[in-house]
Amino acid sequence: KNQKPERPARRRWRSMAEEEFDTIIETLQDGEDEDEEKSREGRQSGDEDEDEEAMAADRQRAGECPVSEELKIAIQGCCTSEGPEQLLASVTTLRRLVSVEQDPLLQQVVNSGVLPRIVHLVKESTPQVQFEAAWILTNVCSGDSMQTRACIDAGAVPVLIEKVAINNLGEQCLWCLSNIAGDSTNTRDVVIDAGLVEALTRLLLLSFHPAEHREFCRNAAYALSNVCRGKPAPHVEPDFGPFLKIFDSGDTEAAKDLLWAISYISEEKQDLVMSVPLLAAVVRYLQNPEPLLLTPALRTLGNLATGNAAQTQAVIDSCALPVLTRLLDHPKQSILKEVCWTFSNITAGTM
Repeated sequence: KNQKPERPARRRWRSMAEEEFDTIIETLQDGEDEDEEKSREGRQSGDEDEDEEAMAADRQRAGECPVSEELKIAIQGCCTSEGPEQLLASVTTLRRLVSVEQDPLLQQVVNSGVLPRIVHLVKESTPQVQFEAAWILTNVCSGDSMQTRACIDAGAVPVLIEKVAINNLGEQCLWCLSNIAGDSTNTRDVVIDAGLVEALTRLLLLSFHPAEHREFCRNAAYALSNVCRGKPAPHVEPDFGPFLKIFDSGDTEAAKDLLWAISYISEEKQDLVMSVPLLAAVVRYLQNPEPLLLTPALRTLGNLATGNAAQTQAVIDSCALPVLTRLLDHPKQSILKEVCWTFSNITAGTM
């Protein structure tokens, strides 16, 4: 029986239209916890030569990158502002500078030494400042590994986990933790050891309507996906029961990430994904026409079929075979490969 290779890790950078940002700030000022739609645009890459980009990155890490006067003033204001309005203005300016689509000033912010102060503002400040500070950390952690490590060294992880909740600030902190976990297996393990999976499990056990909190469900699934991926396999054994609530959000992105998280765990810890409700959910997504959902669902069943006789039998008992048979007519070659791989593992089992 053969196993499939894992997907490469990825992280998300956050950009937002100003009118959308203003709506969230108004929500925070009113003390409400309503979800806001946020754009999840990836960082746009230019046509610059890769060698020049690498050299520029080296210069930035060495502190040779020039710092604009606006950035200097914003950093100074974050550290010295006494009034809440002045502090909010400074943190907002800094957030805007690390959120521009072309050349965000991530390394300059790291070089300035302001990150411990930003972490402190996430921990103790007004809701608006906390949200802005968490957004700054999120984008810094979307950069390279050294920038992510700088946030960890500044003490960000335990503070972010403490603030994770089903509200705007908590969702932003969760996004940042997801970026940290997605950087490398080492940073992934830092987040695991700090208790992110346990914190998410407690929140998902609360009574709430997933469809009304799609942003939280999306970030929770994204976080779990990054926590479960990578080689060597993570030392985590999530209870997927509470996480199945995410499927009820109706969010395709959340469903995709949760299905990938399940597939990652199924590579080496098949017993964790053998519950009847979980397999029923996975098989249900086999009937979804979207390849982004089909592939991880197929991968999970294929991984289970690489296991022992009981695990292979669980795939058969899940009523997956009729659905898999229909997928043999799928027009997409990558899906056909997954289906054939799954069938080959099932037929390679015992009589």
